[in-house]
Formats: sequence, structure tokens, C-alpha cells
Amino acid sequence: MKRIAGWLAAFLLSGAGWVAILWIAVEIARAQTGSWRDMPPPRYQGTATAHVVYRDRENIQSWCGLRSIACYTMGVVFMPRQCGSRDGPQTVNVALMMRSMDYCSSLLAHEFGHVQGWPGHHPR
Repeated sequence: MKRIAGWLAAFLLSGAGWVAILWIAVEIARAQTGSWRDMPPPRYQGTATAHVVYRDRENIQSWCGLRSIACYTMGVVFMPRQCGSRDGPQTVNVALMMRSMDYCSSLLAHEFGHVQGWPGHHPR
């Protein structure tokens, strides 16, 4: 048993151990956001400009639907207040935003995919 604990400790303290831990943390973060598996296909990953407003969840749900966190409707991107506070036009490169592991960046990437014509039923 001590031998296994020694090998485990050596692995975790090595570079490979840290890479494994980082990889697991990234995968957990991606799974928790949920939006990583809902990213627009390549043809909707360009740069677009739209008016973005930041609102509380209740306000977003009144515009977008009860289960919505963010949405693009009537030419406006509705985003959670935690993601910003300055409403106005915003230009987003979806492909670059998708590379970020930030929750708000992944939401913006998803919604700006819709700005570029990605339908709401999320075809691949």
C-alpha cells in the first residue's frame, strides 16, 4: 500500500500529474457550463456586431423564455448581468470567444452564433 501511495505522490508531483489535473479541471468546467456542447458550427463562427443588453435573470426570462440564461431575439442579445453592465453595440468573433473557458465568453459565442444566422433549434 505504501508503494502505491509513493507512486501516486510521485505522479501528482510530476509535470504529467499537473497536466492530468489541469485537463480534468478543464473538462469539469466545460461540462458545467453546458454551452460548450452547444456551440455554433464553423459557418456561424465569424465576426458579428449586435446590440447587447445585460439584465437580471427574471428580465431575460421574460424576453427569452423561462429556461433561458441568455438569448438573441428581435435583433438584441440578452446577457446575464454578471457578464457585464454596459449596454450597447458589441462586436464579437465567435471562434475566438469559443477558445476562452470563461462562462460569459462561451455564452456570448453561442448567442453571436445566432446573430450570424444559426437557427434556434441548433442544427450541426
